[in-house]
Amino acid sequence: MTTTDIPAGFERHFRQSPLTDPWEPIYSKRTDKAVIIGLRLALPHTNSRGMAHGGLITSLADNAMGLSCGHQLGGATRLVTASLSVDFIGPAKVGQWLQVETEVIKTGRTLCFAQCLVIVDGVPCARASASFSVVQKKNNRIHSARGFLCRPADRASKCQSAVSSARSMNVRTLAESKRDVG
Repeated sequence: MTTTDIPAGFERHFRQSPLTDPWEPIYSKRTDKAVIIGLRLALPHTNSRGMAHGGLITSLADNAMGLSCGHQLGGATRLVTASLSVDFIGPAKVGQWLQVETEVIKTGRTLCFAQCLVIVDGVPCARASASFSVVQKKNNRIHSARGFLCRPADRASKCQSAVSSARSMNVRTLAESKRDVG
């Protein structure tokens, strides 16, 4: 694959993760309103039928919508996917150019909403919508509008104090809720 196979305006994607590493090279371009993600479909992107895997499409849609919401919030905000819905419309095959075009519906202090179309060689193959919880860092702890999130290094001490605080406010943990149901 050469760079001439990549549409104008796209560059290597600025954000990599262990999940997307096997799918590289992934490309993106920023507009004033969104981050568009694209890639040339290859064998590692396919399912057993030789079409783009639904998990690939879903992950790229989630990534593009979250990055687009963050882009509109100024780039310094962290977001966590709260809900995600995907409808698969048509096939995508090896060799085709796939791109995720996002529209941010609303950004807020605690939640953001976006939708996207996944386009393959100019034809929609999927659509998706998502909501994202805005995560803010306070006092060296990570808080979410929907609750307290702990970093792995903090689990033993800070998260235990958060659970203790939640119990004092009559909030049950997930394990306690499961015991009551089961």
